[in-house]
Order: sequence, then C-alpha cells, then structure tokens
Amino acid sequence: MMKGKYLLITLIFLIQSCSKQNKLFVLLKSEKTGIEFNNKITETDDFNILTDEYIFNGGGVALADFNRDGLPDLFFTGNMVSNELYLNKGHLKFENVTNSAKLNSTGFWSTGAAVVDINSDGWMDIYVSGAMNTNNRKNRLYVNQGLNKENIPVFEEQAEKFGIDDNGNTMGACFIDYDKDGDLDLYVLNNEQNETIPTNYRKKIIDGSAPSNDKFYKNNGDGTFSDITLDAGILFEGFGLSVTPVDINKDQWIDLYITNDYLTNDLLYVNQKNGTFKNEIQDYLSHQSKFSMGSDASDFNNDGYTDLISLDMLGESHERRKTTISKSFFFQNVLNKKWDYQDQHMRNMLFKNNGPNLPFSEIGQFSGVYQTDWSWSPLFADFDYDGNRDLFITNGFPRDITDMDFANYRLSYGAYTPVSTLLDSIPIVKIPNYAYKNNGNLTFEDVSKKWGLGISSFSNGAVFSDLDLDGDIDYVVNNINDKAFIFENILSQQENPPNYLQIELEGDKLNPDALGAKVVLRLSDNSIQFQEQQISRGYMSSADPVMYFGLGKLKDVVSVEILWPNGLLSKINNPDINKRLTFSQSEALAVNSLIFPFVEEQKLLPYKEVSSKYNINYFHNEKNVQDFFKQRLLPHKLSQNGPCIAVGDINSDGNEDFIVGSSSSFSPRVFIQSGDSKFASRDLFQKEQEKKYEVESMTLFDADQDGDLDLYLVSGGNEYDIGSEWYQDRLLINDGLGNFKNQQNRLPKMHVNGCIVRPADFDNDGDLDLFVGGHNKPGAYPLADNNFLLRNNNGFFEDVTDITIPSLDSFGILTDALWTDINGDKRNDIILVGEYSPVTILLNKEKGFEKLESETLKDTQGLWRAIEQVDIDQDGDLDYILGNLGKNNMLSLSPETPMYISTKDVDKNGSVDPLIFNSQQNSKGELDIYPIQFWDNLTQQSPMFRQEFNSYHSFSKANFEYYKEKGFIDNDSILIAKHSESKWIENLGEGNYKLNSLPDLLQLGPINDFLIFGAGNKRKVFVVGNDFGGAPFEGNTDALQGTILYLDENEDKKVVSAQDSGFNVFGDAREIKSVRLKNGKILILVAQNQNKLLAFEEF
Repeated sequence: MMKGKYLLITLIFLIQSCSKQNKLFVLLKSEKTGIEFNNKITETDDFNILTDEYIFNGGGVALADFNRDGLPDLFFTGNMVSNELYLNKGHLKFENVTNSAKLNSTGFWSTGAAVVDINSDGWMDIYVSGAMNTNNRKNRLYVNQGLNKENIPVFEEQAEKFGIDDNGNTMGACFIDYDKDGDLDLYVLNNEQNETIPTNYRKKIIDGSAPSNDKFYKNNGDGTFSDITLDAGILFEGFGLSVTPVDINKDQWIDLYITNDYLTNDLLYVNQKNGTFKNEIQDYLSHQSKFSMGSDASDFNNDGYTDLISLDMLGESHERRKTTISKSFFFQNVLNKKWDYQDQHMRNMLFKNNGPNLPFSEIGQFSGVYQTDWSWSPLFADFDYDGNRDLFITNGFPRDITDMDFANYRLSYGAYTPVSTLLDSIPIVKIPNYAYKNNGNLTFEDVSKKWGLGISSFSNGAVFSDLDLDGDIDYVVNNINDKAFIFENILSQQENPPNYLQIELEGDKLNPDALGAKVVLRLSDNSIQFQEQQISRGYMSSADPVMYFGLGKLKDVVSVEILWPNGLLSKINNPDINKRLTFSQSEALAVNSLIFPFVEEQKLLPYKEVSSKYNINYFHNEKNVQDFFKQRLLPHKLSQNGPCIAVGDINSDGNEDFIVGSSSSFSPRVFIQSGDSKFASRDLFQKEQEKKYEVESMTLFDADQDGDLDLYLVSGGNEYDIGSEWYQDRLLINDGLGNFKNQQNRLPKMHVNGCIVRPADFDNDGDLDLFVGGHNKPGAYPLADNNFLLRNNNGFFEDVTDITIPSLDSFGILTDALWTDINGDKRNDIILVGEYSPVTILLNKEKGFEKLESETLKDTQGLWRAIEQVDIDQDGDLDYILGNLGKNNMLSLSPETPMYISTKDVDKNGSVDPLIFNSQQNSKGELDIYPIQFWDNLTQQSPMFRQEFNSYHSFSKANFEYYKEKGFIDNDSILIAKHSESKWIENLGEGNYKLNSLPDLLQLGPINDFLIFGAGNKRKVFVVGNDFGGAPFEGNTDALQGTILYLDENEDKKVVSAQDSGFNVFGDAREIKSVRLKNGKILILVAQNQNKLLAFEEF
C-alpha cells in the first residue's frame, strides 16, 4: 500500500515537472513578487458601461529604472484606484513605494503612461494621461526629484509648469524628437466623446476643429512646451487609442501611426521634415481595422523593413462572432466612397512592409493572428530567442455591450428595466491572452496554453523586460478586477538555452533613451535583425528601453551597428553574446554614407512600369453594381471580373497590337502599334447600344481563314437577368485593316453569363474552333451557366456541345480552361477549373471527349481561378499551375476542413439561397461546421431564417447538421471546396499526377492569371491577382503584389517580390499578356479592374 502511494506521488511530481519544463512562462503569485496592484472598477447605477462606454478600457504599465539601481521598476496606472509604483528589489521581488514617492492618484482616472526625462536631470519622469471626469482629468507630469533618505524616488506633479496639462479625454501620449532639434516633443491622444454617434457616417473633420482632435506640443528647449497642433498638421479627427512612433519610410524622421476607435479612420502622420506632418495612410495601407485599439511596429520577418499591427475585437469562436456581429453591411462600400472613408474591417491587421514606394500587404489572416476577440495590447518580442519576434496580445472586457441579444433587449425593455438588471444581462468576455510563436515564414502558431499564458483575464496594457536580469524576457500585464500578471520567463533555466544579445543605449541628456535610434545585427548566416528604438508601444504603456535580440543556435554575430538620432554611427564587430551590451552616443562617429537597413536599399530593378513611355493611357471604369442586393449571401461580387486583354496584329502591318475589354456602358479600347513602337488608341464601339455588353473575355483569331485576325467577345457580368439578350456573345469580322464588323449570324444563340473563350482546332480540320465557358447563373449563384463547344464551319460556328462534350453539364462554375495535348495523340484535350469543382481533364477521343479518371484530381475541388501549363520540374513534360483564392482569408480550407455551399431554394421563391458553411471553433474550442454568413444577412435572404431562431445566441449554436435536419440544406444541394491554396499539378506521366502547393508568397491573395515567359533556364512565371469585390465584412483581398516565379533548372523555384523586381502590381489585377514591340522589346501588360492598365519593360 505504501509503495503504491509512493509511486503515485512520484508520478504526480514527474507530470508537474514535465508540465513546467514544457511551458515558457510561469505566473508568479503576488506573495512572491509583492505586486498587489489590481485595477478594480466598480459600477454603480449612475456610472457603468451603459453611461460610459470607455469605463473598461483599462490602464497601462510604464517601465524604467526610476531609482537608478540598475533594475527595471514598474508603474501601473489605475482608473478608479490609485496608480502604483513598484521598485525592483531583485530576484523578481518588488516593493510598493507609491505613497512614499508621492504618486498616489486616488480620484484621478489615469489611462496611459509615458516615461521621459523631461528636465534632462538624469532621473526618469512619468507623464500620465487622464480621462472621464471633465473637472479632474488634466494630464499629469510627475517629475522625479531624486531619492529620499530611504532611497525611494520622490515625484512632484508639474504638468502645468511645463505647459502640457492637456485637458482632453486622453488615452495616452508619446515623446518623440519630430524636428530633429535634439529634445523630445509630445503627441497626446484625445478620445473626446460628444453628442455625435461615433459610428454614424458623416463628413470627416480634417481641419483640426473636431473635439476629438489629437494634440501636439513642441518642446521649446527652456522647460516649457507650446501647443502647435494645427501648425504641425495634426488636423484629422479620431477616437485615438494608441500612438506608435516609427520611421515608416527610412528618411530618418519620425512618423506617427495612430489607431482610432469607431468610424474614424486610423492615421499615418508622415513627417514632412519642415515642422509639419501629413496624413498619408492611404498611400501605405489599403484598408484598416474598424475598431482599432492597440498597435505596435516591428520588423517581425527580419527583412529590414518595419511592419505594423493594429488590434480589433473579432472573436475566434463561431458563437462569439455570430452573437456580436449582426450582418455584413452592404451599404458600407457605398458610404465609404460617398464620405471618403478608407475601408475598415473588424479584425486584427498585420501590415507587411514591402519596401520603398510600395503599399503594405495586410496579411493578418494568412499569418493566423487576426481573431483574438476584444484585444488591447500587441507586443512583438523574441520571447523564445529563436531569432524570430513572437507576438503577445492582451484581451478581455468585463461587459460585452456589442452582444446583439443584449442590444435588442436594451432597445425593447431598457427604458423600464432596472440598471442592475440590465448590467447583469450583459455577457462577460474573460478569456486568456494570446501568445503567438513566430514560425519564420510569415505565419504564427498559437502557443498561449503551451507557453503558460492560458489564464482568463480582463487584460489591457502590457510590457516586457528582463526583470530579474537572468537573460530572458519576462512579461507584465495590467488587469481589470484582478491582480497584475507577472510572468517569469524560464527559458534561461533550460539545459541548452538559445543564444541572445541585449542592447542598452545611452543617448544624450535631452534624449537619454536615444528614442529614434536604429540598431541592426548582421549575423554569420547573412541574415539581419533590425529594430527601431521607441518605448511607446502596445497600449497605454511605456516599454523597456533595452532592446532584445534572439540568436537561436547562432554563435557568431558579425557586427552590431547603431544609428543614433543625431546621425552618428556606432559599430562593434564580433561582439560577445549572451550578455547585455551598452553603447553610448558620445562614442559614436560620423559616417559618409549609410547602408541598408538604415536607409532604403539601392537596387537596379529588372522591370519598370513604362505605360506613359509608349502612349498606353487607359483606365478601366466600371459601374458599382450591388451584387449583394440580388443575393445577400454571396461570398464575393460577381460583376467585376474584367478587364481582359487580347493581343495580335489587328491591322496586318506586322506589328502586334492589343485590345482591352470593358464593362457595361463603356467601350473596349483598341491599341495600334506604330513604327516607333508607341501606340495610338481608339474606342472599338461608338454606339451606346454596343456598349451595353460587359466584355468578360476576348480572343483575336482568324475565324473565316482570310488571313487576318477577327475578334470574339464573351458577354457576361451578372448585371442582367437570366437569359438577357445582353449576354449574347459577339463575333466581329476584320476587314484586314483593323476595322471590325459584328456579324451575329455567324454565332448560335447563347444568352448565358459567359466568362472565357479559348480557341483550338479540336477536330483537326485546320480551322480554329472555340470553347466558351459560362460562369454563374445570374441571380442564382452557385448554379453554373452553360458552357459551349463551337465548331468552326467556314467561319460560321455550330454548337456541338451536347454531342461532343456532354460531361460539361456536371461541371460547376467555370473560371478558366486550357487546351493541351495531355496524352500525346496529337489531339487537343481540355482542362477545366472553377469554383466547387475538381480540376477536370477531358480527353479528346474520336467519338467525343471523355473525362480522365484520376485518384489525385477527383478530390481537387477548390475555388480555382486560373490555369496555365509549364514544365515546372524540368523533367520534359508539361505540368499545370493553378491560381486559387489563397490563404489570406477566413475560410481555413483544406481537405480535412472543407467549405460547403448550398444550391437550394429554401423558401421556393425562385431564388437560390447559397448558405455557406466551413469549420469554425465552437464554444469549447473544438472544430465544428457552421454557416459563414450572419443571421441578419440570412433573414434578408429569406424570412424563414428569422422565424427559425429566437436570438443571436440560438443562431450561433446551429451547426451544419442542424440545417440538414431542418431541411434548409440536403446532400443533393451541396457543393464542396477542399482547397484554397494555389497549387501546381506535377505530371508524373502515364496519367498520374501529384498536387503540390505553390510557395507561401503566392498564397497572400487570389491568383487571377499567369504569364509564362522565356525558355530554358530563363523561364519565369509572372503572377497577378487580388479581388476588390469581397463581401463588405471580409473586405477586399489585396495583399498579393506582382510576383515573379523563376524556374531555373539549376536552382529551386525562386519567388521574387515586387520590391526586388520592379513588377509592382497591387491593384485588382485580372489579366496579364505580353506584346512584342517593333524595337525588339517585349511589354508585359497587366489589366486591373477600376484602375490603370500597366505596362512593364525589362531593363
């Protein structure tokens, strides 16, 4: 018996020991640390979440060595409780010295804290922001007077003396040297609430007169500051929640990234180097978080460019999403354009910096960090010292007033319901903070539980620091209604811990932390790590000025280089590692020039955009058709698929010309090449009647075999009703001089929503026949419209689909097709790709086409958009490259977690109700299958869904099986998609294939087209894509830049991004073609929806 007990005790001990070893962090009890701070907030009938929405926005943490003993101390801001200062006594023990330090702030609602040596006396001071009480919210400046007899720093409040006792509803502040005069100026976040509902569209206030305009104070250099807000160009209203200083363009001048709550757009104030800022956010970020909270700036992918993150409040579970969001708001895009608001979407956003003169790519969904619920503070740091900066995010909210059932209850019964009853009916969002490990490939892994942070809380501001000087990075969090978290990092206790460096900067008297300095580590594997020195990071907090670099297993650092704020440089070669290095600005030297990553890298890029050089001046226009009013449940717009391009010698002069397609109400544009390789252009059509068609695809081919190129135009676009005459395709016959005439008698009647045309001689009779693909049935997505195989009979075309290729009837929505000889029998076979269908190969046999049966291809149902053929693996046969939706979206598609869409008309009103389902987390954190769409959108589509559920919570619990049991869907009405990644099909020979993923950089957005270019070991694939027709809630998919995939037979496949190639395509690129010039050069043409036609030339 005793032996059994002993074994049990031993087993428990071993399990606990293993558990601790597997975790990176241990939450320390307050009894050990001495930190008892608790930002306790108590509601009353007169003061609560219903009277003040910002009651639970929480407080921050400021970190500095306030008593100059070499240990980092902690200052916590409190709302209804006093701020508290804890001196670090070593070994993770702290002493509360608030009262002795004269920092008690009882009665003052503190929010953010910023550390600064305001009077250059060598002692760090604290600037505290105030909010809530209009009679007592002036910001406070606690000036450090030095140590008393007990060696405790004593502070004196002097904000008024310095002229920075701002009386706004302040959420935080930061100190920067914006004018490079050596001293630190002050930016103050103002979040003043007023009688205007902050979520209502209205004219923007951009003249500095808004009550919620931020403030900017210039340091006069004499112990005072002056309010120069308007003169400095701080003019845009906003409900500010964070400010992040960053040199966004590497010009050595500090810029400011501001995140704003509610409808107001975020701001990027770019320093104009003349004492003013200019909001240039639209030049850098294509969209933003909607309810933006905390933010951070860091080079998380070690490419030498500083990236950005902003936080929002999208829940991770299906229940959280569907109970806090009522609908995808279809008028949002219209109102944004009307009132000039940049697109905003409710999720965290990770903005990857693509380099000079290029917009950032927003990749939060691809990276896996976009849904962390009601989030506050993001902080990048390499917590596991593997060389990649990880991401920690705080979250939680004591009363979730965004709950839709509560909103309805309050609207119906709030006027005569006791306040206490109303408050008790509001859900609580108390969930663990998130820890994301950086995988080093632009993605992150959620390691919250694994690393020991899986503790439910209402967390706000946070900082990280090596609190116990053991070499690793600890983590500190300010909580509402709980004691502050002190997480000890136990990395250094591992048997063979990874290597690291800590860098401490000693600036000058005016800027002792050297804010604005830049540090680069050049490593022995030729990689770099780059950081900018700023301490205003995350949310309401002031970070550790010590900089932390993880090295993993690397033992050799080639050099450490510091570019100081005054332009001088420090450098040390082959430094010792696993220690803290201190650098002083006083020892820095002048340099004649700087290199990357301190400044932009000077590159000779192989491609350049040259449209103006060749007189190619075309901008695609399109009416804003509201597809979502026809079908409320669409995953994306169906009406903006163009423009297309057709290339050929139109006027028979021996030079290649081209035509660009058009949307309804506009004419295609013809570009004729002249002798000097430039182009003259004209409209193809003059009559308004001819412009009613939407041109979805075109081809130039010799239809009547008279030696010139005729033009086939596919009509489509989803604007018109099923069977409309405006869906009829057209064949224009060329007179040999480039003049076209529509000869409708040459085509059969085909009033379908077309999408592509692909010519080939399928019957080997010497002329070109046509495959014409149909897209969706208008108003009946995801049902597919008809496809056609047209046989050429002396220039007149006969529909032979039913007798030659009957298997087309079972194919889904077609998006692309490719003629190719699959089996080497000298007959043109065809490969089809589309939405909710597998990649399908139809072999051209004597008696018609037969489907190739393939175990690999039968499960390739995807959301395919494009196909092209190229020998990728250099084995002598043709492989096939496939464009798909990509991975930067919310779908998480895979064969194990597919997406389903219904073709059923639920209420039998003649309209398809396309319910879409995918795998999402349930309330237990387990995967189940739920509808993607929101309840209000379902009820807009059919009132049956309003009758089915009595609350948003009941709707949130209904899974895929529930909808089947209730008859809303059935097996016969379900289509499936298993792949969203873009792929390539490896041809193994003898009808065998293997499906491979394309590189990660090609998964950042939808791929719409490929261009195969060159031969031999100089082959390359140009890739273009994006989709600016996303559903309003999800928004545009716009992160894919113009990319080139190099296929060198002596090397692996290499992906070259726009910043390294000059092939910059960040718009909604739909088609890419090449045109040969008379001067011997080749232009790469890229057609973009509602944007300019691009032309690239190689240099």
